[in-house]
Amino acid sequence: MIDYRKYISIDKEIRSGKPCVKNTRISVGDILACLASGMNHEDILNDFPELTHEDILATLAFSYRVIKQLDGKLSGLKSLQELGLLHAKDVEIWRFAKENDYTILTQDSDFNDFFGFSTKNNLD
Repeated sequence: MIDYRKYISIDKEIRSGKPCVKNTRISVGDILACLASGMNHEDILNDFPELTHEDILATLAFSYRVIKQLDGKLSGLKSLQELGLLHAKDVEIWRFAKENDYTILTQDSDFNDFFGFSTKNNLD
């Protein structure tokens, strides 16, 4: 498997810290979206001439690493309903997560932006 670290970087100043192909603003997510839409490597390289075949492979290797890290952790997911927090305010959820060492997975786009902090700090 290709060493994605040679091709992928994370810089909070570029694309808000999304993992990107080095020296570009093309994110791993952009490439995955292209692949998921049915584009093949050649199509992607034609649309993004600054990319190489290795960049695409590195994107897949990086994605594999992320999934592998999550493997097993996702089986322990609990919903807000299961935790008795279905109607809780966001700040109550943050506090619960911090006190119980939970990681929050959310699709609520304003959840982090609204508070601007993580469960690891700023709740004391």
